[in-house]
Amino acid sequence: MTLQDAIKIRKSRRKYIPEPLEPSSAARLQELIGEYNNKENLDIRLVVDNGDAFSGLRKSYGMFSGVRNYIGLIESMPDPVYQEKLGYYGELLILHATSLGLGTCWVGGTFHRASCPFDLAQGERVNCVITVGRVKEQLSIAPRQSGRVLNT
Repeated sequence: MTLQDAIKIRKSRRKYIPEPLEPSSAARLQELIGEYNNKENLDIRLVVDNGDAFSGLRKSYGMFSGVRNYIGLIESMPDPVYQEKLGYYGELLILHATSLGLGTCWVGGTFHRASCPFDLAQGERVNCVITVGRVKEQLSIAPRQSGRVLNT
């Protein structure tokens, strides 16, 4: 599947099959993360088989289930376009994950930052995360929110 194909089929997913990523998928995502981090001096990190940031009702309010894997986008540079770079390369990772048959979702606030297993330096913070993992093929329909139906 090309990235153009992934653009056409990608949907935000909030319900995951609670298991680690396949080793080949994790390796491919880690390879891409390393490439993007080196190319743009970013700090993007893959978390596999640790859903602590999404467990309980601390922050996720039941919006997510089964999250065991995610990509952390760490804000660490005083670069004025750093957030833009994180967004661009985060979306590229989403499209690559989609091409691997995985579900994804951008998450900005409904997770517990302190439970992320990142050793952060002074001045660093978890900007956001991207959940990633296996999902059921069939989409479910969530209750209408703000006048639109969300696919999960």
